[in-house]
Amino acid sequence: MRLFYFLSVIFFILTIITGIFMFIGYKIYPNKLLFFIVPTIGYFPLIGIIFGRLYKSSNLEIFTGHFLFYYNNMILISIFLLIVYLLGQTLNKDLFYFLSNKKKTFTLFTILFFIILAIIGRSNFTNIKKEYFNISFDEEIPNSTLKLGFISDLHLNSVFNGDSLDRVLEKMTDDKVDLVLIGGDFVDNDPYRINDNIKKIISKYNFPKGIYSILGNHEYYGGIDRNIDFIKDSGIKLLRDDILTINNINIIGRDDKTNINRKNLKSLLNKIEDPHIIVLDHNPKSIKESLKNNIDLHLGGHTHNGQLFPINHLVNYLNLNGYGYKKINKTHTIVSSGLGTWMIPYRIKSKSEYIIIDIDYFYNPIPKKKRATHK
Repeated sequence: MRLFYFLSVIFFILTIITGIFMFIGYKIYPNKLLFFIVPTIGYFPLIGIIFGRLYKSSNLEIFTGHFLFYYNNMILISIFLLIVYLLGQTLNKDLFYFLSNKKKTFTLFTILFFIILAIIGRSNFTNIKKEYFNISFDEEIPNSTLKLGFISDLHLNSVFNGDSLDRVLEKMTDDKVDLVLIGGDFVDNDPYRINDNIKKIISKYNFPKGIYSILGNHEYYGGIDRNIDFIKDSGIKLLRDDILTINNINIIGRDDKTNINRKNLKSLLNKIEDPHIIVLDHNPKSIKESLKNNIDLHLGGHTHNGQLFPINHLVNYLNLNGYGYKKINKTHTIVSSGLGTWMIPYRIKSKSEYIIIDIDYFYNPIPKKKRATHK
């Protein structure tokens, strides 16, 4: 029932978009063929995703992923043209009449615009940037440092392979990272459709404190049990509402919000006496819970920083921290844009990234009192 409701909403939205495409297209290119071409374009994203998953067609998924990038920009251009047209109507100026007389120039400009966007989008996706943060947990003079490597949202599938993971783990080795944390959505959907030998890639690297991951929503979409087995078989330790303690720092790896039975943060904190706490939680909506409990550092992903303009602005509006570093009260929060993306191998106003965090803290082998929480 929930899937039917979701598909109905998507179909309704695509119908509106298709109507806009039809109106603008016929105004500029008055040809009856548009009544066949435009609906095909308008509804292809839904058809491509459903049939790509239903028949496990990698080629269709790859094509759909590329198409969605251009489709997003077609929507933006159409909305812009429609707004200008409506404004022009108030001034008795017909934009579409003008463009119809200049259709060759308009077509060439549109094609050139898409080519430039594609080059920028692919560059932002393939060129992985490093983000570095130095964070202090204490007002006391720190006497210890923990170097974390953090990546999120790899979305490994038949489209996105392990090359990016290999490159990043090599860079983290060069940076002498102590511990690697993965913030969920390691697997996009079905682990049997991952082409590369991820276990072989991971076995090449040895981090002193290991590699740990939490689950994201996509691990649940593809079948939670087999995705858990895949992650563990790859040589990654999994944290599901578990606590990893390193010296004086506790890392709480939370299960994803998709699991309605996941433990709340307060119940996990009751097991902890050491003062320093990092929460690793895929969805940044849970930042509120970390603030309430005075967590030192909250790490998340999920948002991809919107992945494509202008969704990045919506992501930042809907979350306390939709992307990047932000200190809220006493809690440091970092939300990654991710190493991979969902289907679309392009990024506009967003970049693929990995994160290095140097944590300075005061290490006292004698546990302090449990931290207070906000009521």
